[in-house]
Order: sequence, then structure tokens, then C-alpha cells
Amino acid sequence: MPGLAILMAPAWWFTSSAVVVYQVGVWITVALALLAIWPLSTIACRTGVSRQAGVIVAAVVVLAPSRSLLSNYLLAESGLLLTTAALLVAADRLWSRHKTLDAVWFGAAVGGTVLFHGRGVATAVAAGLWTLLLLRRDPKRALIAGASALFLSVGVYLLYRGITSEVLTNDARLDMATGDLGYRDLHASAASAVGQVWYATLAWPGVAVVGGMAVVRWRKMGGMAALITLGIPVALIVSTVQLNPNAGLTRMDPWFYGRYMDQWWTILAVIGLSLLVRIKWPAMSAAALAASLVAGIGMLFFTVPSIPLGMRWVDVHVLGITPWLRLDDYADGRGQSWGVIVMTGVALTILVLVLASMRVWVLPTLATLWIWLSIAQDIQGVDLRLGARDSASDTYGLSLLPGDSVIGIDERLGVQANTVVFAADPREVAKVNVDTPPDGVDIVYVHWFIAHDAPPGVKLLEATVGGQFVAWVEPGELQRHLDDQGLLVEPGSSG
Repeated sequence: MPGLAILMAPAWWFTSSAVVVYQVGVWITVALALLAIWPLSTIACRTGVSRQAGVIVAAVVVLAPSRSLLSNYLLAESGLLLTTAALLVAADRLWSRHKTLDAVWFGAAVGGTVLFHGRGVATAVAAGLWTLLLLRRDPKRALIAGASALFLSVGVYLLYRGITSEVLTNDARLDMATGDLGYRDLHASAASAVGQVWYATLAWPGVAVVGGMAVVRWRKMGGMAALITLGIPVALIVSTVQLNPNAGLTRMDPWFYGRYMDQWWTILAVIGLSLLVRIKWPAMSAAALAASLVAGIGMLFFTVPSIPLGMRWVDVHVLGITPWLRLDDYADGRGQSWGVIVMTGVALTILVLVLASMRVWVLPTLATLWIWLSIAQDIQGVDLRLGARDSASDTYGLSLLPGDSVIGIDERLGVQANTVVFAADPREVAKVNVDTPPDGVDIVYVHWFIAHDAPPGVKLLEATVGGQFVAWVEPGELQRHLDDQGLLVEPGSSG
């Protein structure tokens, strides 16, 4: 969705470099993450902690790996957390104060969640259901809130459609999300749902479960608790539908995905941690430990058997638990040590709950743990997997091409074409039909799965073979130049 892109757009007034704009975008996401502390601290205050304590709790929570490691990527997750948390604050105020301004703010926050991320649509659905609860309590404000939310959400969707119609290729992901509902493996989907819930118990040990139990206990009070109670199951259903883990994916993270639900787990963590630092609640702690154990057992005996061996994962999708995944197991074709990983989550939950009985120790301990995990994973995991982060000109063999090469990309690449456009910066890249590329195009980047179906006379840039995008070098001067250097191979001879 275009929210983050809109904030980044002014960077183009000062530079034409995609790399610089990307870097600006990353810093914008960091700023959004810091801004999220404000509504998160307000949510914390609803549990009874002071404003100062609420800010500390929120600040500690955003240090967790699932939040802090996002600064390695240009993603709209921080904006989604900010708008979701603001929506909950607006809902709470509207429920208790009955002011028209709060109703408008509620609608604006709903529109903001949709503007920042496609997953905001699920939040908008939950917000619509919540306004039905408000209808009996305050019909006038419920109608204002619902109408403004609907108007802004539709407006954002039309904006999204307008923008994607003008960029290189249309983004069909929103349409594809529900396009294959009839082709689902129900067992795999259920296993994925269990894995996503278990993820919260390790990424947010103890605190998310305590927060969830508190919300369930308070749900009949309406306001924020009722919206969270609606929002989490709706979001979980939508995320499970979107993941569809057996639909030809070559990754294992869809079975324990975290990114699609992490804005909600973060909010539960804020609530849970706020409770743990304020009150001693032995029964709730015991129940939280039991819930964590049940989630772990479900992961071990229901989800793990569904995960094929030898599959990779993408760190950004499971940042909350990626510090516990072992690259050497993947490299050697072994399954992850799921028993150890699950027991680690249980042990951390016990540690947090025990420290919570001492109150003062739980905050510094969690802050230290999360900072250590974030830094360690950044250095030993994320950096290692992404390599040396060479300059974009070295990516996809582009550094081997003369500066005046005319570069094309297969029009069927869709939004993936943006990756090549970014890597080629500052060179111009044109969308072409690979069957009939226009005159003057020297090289065309195609997806790996059609790499060796090149037309007669086309050769492959060897440096790209085996990668996500493979370069087809068209017959001509460039092909002769690269062939003389031994940089080309015949289709089918490598990879």
C-alpha cells in the first residue's frame, strides 16, 4: 500500500538515486517505530501504570528483535504498528468519551492502517465489527466512525489502484490473496495457524500471553479490549489464508510466520508487560505458562511434522524467532532442533514470570535480552545471509555490463521487476516482451524458472545463472564483447 511511498516521495525532489531514496525510506521507518511509542505508551497506561512507566514499557517492547531488526529492511510494518496502536487509543476514547472528534479520529486511524499496509484491511474489518458494538451504546458516533472509516478506506484503495496503474507493473497481490480459496490444504493451514500463535510465545515470552489473557478477561468492557478481541482472530484468519503454506512455496517460514501478526503481538506484549510490572498475579502467571506449554506442544506435534526438511526461511518474516534458528542445520539439510527451540520459549516464559514477581527486574532483563538478541542476530544472522552488501552495480552481473548497455526486464516479472530496477540504478530499465524485444535492447532479465528457455541465439550471463533473475544477452555487439571474455554460457549448459 502506498503510505510509506508517499512519505518517501519528497526524497525524489532532492535526488534521482534509488539507493539514496531507499536509505531515506529506512530512516523514515525507524522514525515511525519511535513514534509508535506514543500510542503504545497510552495503551500501557490503560492497564494502570503511570505515563512515565508506560513510555518505558513501550520503549522496551520496541527493542525486541521482531521490531528492531526491521530497520534492516524497507517495509511498512512500523507504520502499520503506529496506526494500529493509534486506532486502539481512538477506540478507547470514543467508547468512554462519546465525542464526535474521537469518532473522526477513529475513522482516520482505520484509513491509516489501510494506507500503510494491505493487512490493514483485516484491521478495518475488525473496526467495522467494533462499530456495531458501539451502535447500541452511542448510535450517532458509531455511524460517524463507521462512515468515516469506510469513506477513507475506499479512498485509500482507489489511491492504491491509481498508483499501481501508473508504476512499472500492477500489484496483483491484493487480488490474489483470496483468489484461490478453493485450493487449500486445511491441515497445512491449521498447522500454520498453530505455528503463528506459538511464534508469539517465543518472540514475546510470557508477556504476549499475559496480555492476551487480560484482553479476553476485559473484552466485555468494550473499548480497546473489544477491538483487540475482534482484531486478532480476524487478522489470524486473513494471514493464514494469505500464507497457504503448501501452495508451491520453497520456504518453511509460512508454518510459523510472525510478520503478518506481529503488530498485534506487540500490542499484547505492551499490555502484558505493563501488568507484570504493576501487580503480582499468580493465577494469571500460571495460566500464561500453561498456555505457552500448550502452544509449544501444538507446535511440536502438529505443526513441525508438516514442515518439509531442507527448506530455507526468510529472516524478515520471522524476526521474533530467527535468532534461535540455525543456519548450519539448514546448510547440512537437517531439520531445526524444534524441541530445543520450543523449550527455550518455555524457559524464557518461566524466567519472565519469575522476574515479574520481583517487578523491578523484568524490565531491565527483557531489555537486555532483546538488545543482545537483536545485535547478535544482526551481525551473525542477517548480515551473514545478506552477504557483504555489495553496491547495487555488482548485483545481478550489472557491473560486468558497459555503461551504455540497454537493459530490459521481462514484463511478466511483475513487482519483482523493482528489484532489478533498484540494482540497475542509475541506468534506465525498460519493460519488454522477451519473445519480441524491441531493437536496441542488449540484455533482458528474466525469472530463473524460464532462464534456459531462451530463444535461439540468446546466451546467458553466467554470473546470473542460479540466481533469482537470469540475464539473457541478445545477439549483437554486447554478446560478442561478453563472449570474448568468457562471461556467457549457452542455455542448458549451466545452472
